Parts: sequence; C-alpha cells; structure tokens
Amino acid sequence: MTSLRSTLRWALALSVLFALPDPPSFAGALVSWSTTPQLDTLRLVGRVGAVSPGGVTLRITDPPSAGVLVATNADGSFGRILPAAAGDLIYVEQILAAEDRFVGAYTIGTGGVLLPASAGADTDADGTPDAIDCAPGDATMAGQRCAPACRTDADCASGQVCVSGLCSASAGCVAETCNGLDDDCNGIVDDGDPGGGVACMPTGPGCGVVVCSGAPTCMPVVGTDHETCGNGIDDDCNGLVDDGCP
Repeated sequence: MTSLRSTLRWALALSVLFALPDPPSFAGALVSWSTTPQLDTLRLVGRVGAVSPGGVTLRITDPPSAGVLVATNADGSFGRILPAAAGDLIYVEQILAAEDRFVGAYTIGTGGVLLPASAGADTDADGTPDAIDCAPGDATMAGQRCAPACRTDADCASGQVCVSGLCSASAGCVAETCNGLDDDCNGIVDDGDPGGGVACMPTGPGCGVVVCSGAPTCMPVVGTDHETCGNGIDDDCNGLVDDGCP
C-alpha cells in the first residue's frame, strides 16, 4: 500500500510539472475598441490582464476575413487594428506551434466594449466553431490550418512539401505574402495578416500600422511619437501597449 501511495504521489507531481499548456483566459471586459480613420476597421486595446497568461500569440477573426495575429505583452496587454465593425461577432484563438486553440467569441458592442457571445455550431465537436474551422466536418483538423504541421518535407506525406510549417500538396506553394493570393495553398487568402502590425508613417499627422488588405496598407491611427505610461493605450501605434514603461 505504501508503495502504491508513493507511486501515485510521484505521478501527481510529474503531471503538475509536465502538464500540457491550457488556452489562456481572454477577459473581454478588459478590452476596448475604438474607430479608426479607415472604413470597416476598429482598434482593439487590451489592458493589463486582458490575456492570462500573457506573452502568447492570438488570432482574432471577424469572418469572412482570415483574421489577424496579435502578439500580447507579458502582462497580458495588447493593441491591434482589426478588420471589423461595431455589432460584428469576432472569434479569438491561441496560436501554438502545431495547432490553433479556440478561446472564445465576443460581440463588438456599443460604447467600445466587448460582450461574450455564442460561438455558433461546432459540427465535428473539435472545440473550434464552424465559422473559423477550415474543416468543420473533420474533428482531426481544428482552426484555420487544415494541412498537418511540419518542420521539414520529411514530416509530410509522400508528394507533399513543408511550406511555412504546413504540409502542402503542391511544390509551387510558398510562404504567405500580402498580395491577395493564397500563396501557401491552405485555402485562405493572406491568412495571418502577413506583414501587418508594423508601425508606419501615413500621409498626414499621427502614426500608423501596416494592415494587409490585398496589399500592405499604412492605416492612419491617431497617436503620438511616445508612450504615456499607465494609460493602457498603444499611444505610439507600434502594436504594444505601454511598451518601454517601468
């Protein structure tokens, strides 16, 4: 009996040490939105603790757009331009090396707030709602990447090649770029907002952020050339909230 108890204690300790990562929590109450000068786009700002734990990469999608990747700060804050409009239903995923994990769905409510919402049907019960599932009838493929993850061509089936971490049936596929085409052959045009999120200088006052819209576009964003610490806003429009602050 003593030996069994000891074994169980070791098993429990190992399970804690080597537990698989869980999806982060996404606190919509700590995320606000505001309009931008460009039509049909909104600026999302997550305050400290909006994502826990921080430091993860998210994808925020407003179908039928492919969504944008969002790098969160260590404290869970973030700032990002999103192709969306008030009243839309958006989906949040955690992007890992080999899979996409659905976190939650939110309605872009009035007054600059996000409201928890129903994600809709999940036909294959794989945890990803049909609206953002590239294979809604196949429980082995969740999220927006239907091809198997890979590191080299050897990880793929015969006749396939590894392109941007995904197995593709065509050797003509290349890494996704912002050009209005499905370069990596995964069925999604300009997925991941390639080239997006980089600070830029638009025509006129203020700063801007590059957004992929068939071609890289510098979207004007009202801002300054420096951060105001502690206000939870990406003042210098570089995609990071309160960066450089103590």
